Parts: sequence; C-alpha cells; structure tokens
Amino acid sequence: MTEPAAIMCPAHPDKLAGWKCHGDCKAYLCAKCTAQLVKLFSCCHCGSPAHRLSVPRRSKGFGHWLGVALAQPVKLLPVFALFALLLGGVAFVAASGGTPEIAHLANLARAALVVIFVMIVVDAAAHGASDNGTPLRIARALLAISFVLAPGIIYVLLVGVPGAGAQRDVALWLFAGLVIIYVPIALAVAVTEAPLGSLLNPFVMFEVVWRLGRTYVATLVIVGALAAATFALATAGTASIKASIHAPIVGDAAAALPWLWLLAAVAGMVGLLTYVHGDRFGWGATADYVEPIYPKMVAEGVRKLVDRTQQDGDDDDAQAKVEPAERAEAAKLDEALRSENVARALKLYEARANWSPASVDDRKLVALARGATRAKRLDLAERMLDEACARKGRAAGQAMLALAQLHGESLGNAARAKQIYQAIVHQFAGSDVAKIAAKKLDA
Repeated sequence: MTEPAAIMCPAHPDKLAGWKCHGDCKAYLCAKCTAQLVKLFSCCHCGSPAHRLSVPRRSKGFGHWLGVALAQPVKLLPVFALFALLLGGVAFVAASGGTPEIAHLANLARAALVVIFVMIVVDAAAHGASDNGTPLRIARALLAISFVLAPGIIYVLLVGVPGAGAQRDVALWLFAGLVIIYVPIALAVAVTEAPLGSLLNPFVMFEVVWRLGRTYVATLVIVGALAAATFALATAGTASIKASIHAPIVGDAAAALPWLWLLAAVAGMVGLLTYVHGDRFGWGATADYVEPIYPKMVAEGVRKLVDRTQQDGDDDDAQAKVEPAERAEAAKLDEALRSENVARALKLYEARANWSPASVDDRKLVALARGATRAKRLDLAERMLDEACARKGRAAGQAMLALAQLHGESLGNAARAKQIYQAIVHQFAGSDVAKIAAKKLDA
C-alpha cells in the first residue's frame, strides 16, 4: 500500500513518518516510534506490525532509473574493477602477441568477458544485488539469448558475412532488428527464474513486450543511445587515456573504464525492466514492486511487548522448549531474511520438516511466503500462508491478504481470492487490510 510523502509523526511532530501501524492505533510512525526485528517492523505504541510508507517503483520516471543504471558500476565496484583489469590484460596480450591467431583469441576472450559482465549487471539490477542464484540465472539467460542468436550464427557460417554488400542484405537487417527487440526482453525474463519452457518460447517474450508497451520502446531507445556511445568509446574514444598511462595492462584497463561504465548502464536499464515491472512478467505480486519513501530511514525504537493469546503461549516458555539445533537453524534463517537472501532462507526453511511457532512466527512466514512467490514456488508460498492464517496471530490480516493476492494474481483462482477478500473485510473491519480487500472486491 502506498502513502503520500511528507507526513509528520504525531508523537514527534518535528520528525517525518516513514512507517504506518497496521494494528489498533493505525498511527504514522517516525524512526523513534518504530522497532525492527529482522526485516519486520512493529509499532512501539501498540506492538502491532508496521509497514514502510512506499510508492510504486513505476511511479518514478525514466530519469530516475537512468540515474540508477548509470550508478551500477558503483554498486558493483569490485566486479567492475575486475573486468576492467581482465579486459586490459586481454588488450595487452593482443597488442604484444604479434600474430593473427593471438589477436583472434584475444577478440574471442574480449567478447566472452563483455557477455559475462553484461549478464552479471543485468541480474544484479533485476534483483537489487547479486546473490547465490546469480550463476544459474546467468546460464539461463545465455540459453534464452542463444535461442535467437543461433539463426544468425548459422547464417554467418553457411552464407558468410556479406562484407561491402551488408547494407543491401535484407536477411541481415531483419535479423539485426529481431535481435535488438528480442534480446533485452529475453534477458529481463530469464533472470526472473521463470520456467525454462518460457525462455524458449518467443510468443511468451513478445507477449511481455506487448504488456510493457511504450515502456519497452522507451527503454530500447535509451539502451540504443547508450550502446552507440559505448561502441564509439570502445573503438576509438579512449586512445588518449591509454597513451597517457605507460604502465602495461593498467593503461589498457584505464582505457576500458569509460566504455565499460556505459555498458554497465546498458545492462542496468535491461535489468531494471524486471526490477520495476516484474509483476507484468507474472513474477510476484504488484505489492512487491514498491520503493520506501525514505529508504535510508532506520527504525530506532524499542519493540513493545504485547499480551499473546493463549494459542500463542508464553514466548519465553515456548523458546525454552525449542531444542538447541532448531534455535541454531532459526538464527541462520533470521540472518538470511535480514540480508534478503531469499534463496538461502527458503532452503533453510525446507531443510527442516517442522518449525515451532517460537522459531518461525506468523510474520516470518509471511515474509518467507512473499519470497517463495517471487521465486515461483507457489505451492510452498500457499502452504506457508495457510499456516500463518491458521495461527491467528498479529500478522493474520497480512497473511490472509497475501494469500488472496497469491490466488488471484499468481494461481489464477479468482473465486478463491474473492472468498478470502470477503473474509478479510468481515474479520478486520476498518483496518488497512480490510480497505485493500474492499478495493480488490470493487475492482
């Protein structure tokens, strides 16, 4: 749910509110009025769950996201520096080799490094950062683009590059146009962990292009402009940088920095298609594609202890009954959630047959279920949300809302989603989750 900016905290009128309580008090909360446990926030006044005030990512213009794309090398500085040095080393070997064979191998190595670098940046931009799943997604992305590049490679091998007649080769121009349109969306879809069959189905790709519409056209224009600037710098634009630095490899690496930076921006714009519009790909719910209004605001409050129902039991007694092995695994799970390593969190959760409510409460179940939804583990997400709803804890409303969104937006079960929305309106009358459910029923 999104809220307008510049709301002041009622308890501290001189402080901006960055959260809103979703419990009884429904107060707007500043950092001092909000407590944090793992990635979950709570109101310091009543102890109920609190959510960040946010805006949809797509509400921010292309200028903002172009700036984010241009900043990708800063976010991936070690990777950026490593590939600049590797490209510098390849250029040095090519220049000092002196034989056509070495030059040919150097060109192949340079092309391979560029492709791998682009894949890494696309994946990092799509997910906000690299994680343990990056190598597998890169392999899937290579498969996705190989599907469309294979005809061109076969054409070159069998027919040969037309040389001076390239400008009049209709087949070559048609293939170039297909690559320009198809490859960016193929990369954007591949890093979503979509089913493998979708990556090899061109109809799926063009359906996504149709959904994006003008957004995709504008992205292609920006990517084309950045790619042209990258090519110009890579071919002739950085010779003066190399000439001014006489150290071997270092000079070539420094000369690669400007065009490699622009190449990262190209890849970043492609990855941001997923980061901003991934719900249009069928990857996760629309509610997942929001940005905090104040992303750097940190919760500073002390968590309020509230009375539990008899079903929840006494936290201290329940925790004391948890075996040490489970407590150790729960600590690892908390750390994975805190670092937003969804793949590891889900793996840790599934590695244990049963978790006690003291180790994984209903709010953690909701967070895990949202991650499972993004990872297309829909059965697992449904099972987690069913369990969270059954506990009837403080996050029951959020769990029911997430379950309804899962059925309606991911599982395609509109009737079941409607039943859950109706139950939310009845059970949580007047709350924010009930308002959201009512809007869904009216839509």
